[in-house]
Amino acid sequence: MLRVMFQGNLKFETHIQYVLTLCYQRLYLMKVLRNRGMCPKQIYTVFHALILSRFMYALPAWEGFVSVEHNNHINALLRRCYRYGYVDKIHCLSDLLNSVGSF
Repeated sequence: MLRVMFQGNLKFETHIQYVLTLCYQRLYLMKVLRNRGMCPKQIYTVFHALILSRFMYALPAWEGFVSVEHNNHINALLRRCYRYGYVDKIHCLSDLLNSVGSF
């Protein structure tokens, strides 16, 4: 119902892999928008709506179950987004959890 997938052994690897795959697919859209001349402020807004929101959704529920490997993959994707200019600062998974907890 919440669209958070977990396995019978209470691992969230399926959900994390799904989110990573979806975000990598959305990076292509971000590239197209940037190449079509969208201004950086609008790119940041689209990034937050399409990519960052996917990681932040239900993050407190599944963050504790993230393996080191998946944590590295998520952080690598977020660093790549910064390097490509889709966001104005580098995000990491632990920072996202802190920002979700502050609401």
